[in-house]
Amino acid sequence: MSIWKTQKKSTKVSTALEEHSERIFLDCLAANQSPITIFLIGGIRLEGNLMGSDEFTILISTQNKGEQMIYKHSIATICNKIG
Repeated sequence: MSIWKTQKKSTKVSTALEEHSERIFLDCLAANQSPITIFLIGGIRLEGNLMGSDEFTILISTQNKGEQMIYKHSIATICNKIG
């Protein structure tokens, strides 16, 4: 049983670090309103400027469709556009 408790604590720590890393990355992109590309799990590619995010969603502004809210659970990858 002691092994299970150790693994459970380790999982909590790594989850907190992942959430913190995600928050830093998204806050940096939102502060600069950086152009990003989001790939959804279904293979759809969305491009726009990151406007903000919360615990469950990301808000992007696109040229063609205005603002779009995307649920984080549907996102496969987020890339900042370069160039």
